[in-house]
Amino acid sequence: MKILRCCFAVVALLVFCLGTQAQQNEALKPGDPSPDFKYEDMSGKVRSLSEFRGKYVLIDFWASWCAPCREQIPYWKKIVRKFKKKNIVFLTLSQDYSREDWLRAVKKKKLQGIHLIVDRKDISFYVKYRVERIPHYVLIDKEGKVVSVSMPLPSDPQMMEILENLEGL
Repeated sequence: MKILRCCFAVVALLVFCLGTQAQQNEALKPGDPSPDFKYEDMSGKVRSLSEFRGKYVLIDFWASWCAPCREQIPYWKKIVRKFKKKNIVFLTLSQDYSREDWLRAVKKKKLQGIHLIVDRKDISFYVKYRVERIPHYVLIDKEGKVVSVSMPLPSDPQMMEILENLEGL
C-alpha cells in the first residue's frame, strides 16, 4: 500500500510540475513580497503566512512519505533548537495526502515549530515558489519579502551560516 501511495504521489507531483511550466515567468525572486496562504495546522485551525509578519519565516516543504525529507529531520531539529529563542518561525508545509499519516509523522519525529498541511485545492503558493521536488526550503524576511526561494538543505552548513547572518534575528 505504501508503494502504491508513493507512486501516486510521484505521479501527482509530476503533473503538478508540468502544470507549473506555464507559470514559470511569474516565479518569485529575492525581494519580492511573498504570497499568503491559508492552510490548516494540527488542530484544524487555519493559519496564514501573514500572521508571522515581524519575524523571519523558514519554510520546509516536505511530506512524511518522502525519504530525503525524513533524512533532513535531524538537521532541521538542530537548527530549530539553535534558533528557538530568536526572531524566526519554523514552518513546515506537508504535501501528505493522508492527514493521519502527517499527524503521526510529526508526533513520532517530535518535530517542533508550526506544522501545516497543504490544501490540494490551492497550490498557488507552491507554484509561485517553483516547488518541483521536496524537500524544499524558503526563507522570508520580517516584512514578508522573499530572502531565498531555494535555501540549502539543513544538512548543508551553509543554511546555518545564512541564518546566523540574518540582520535583526
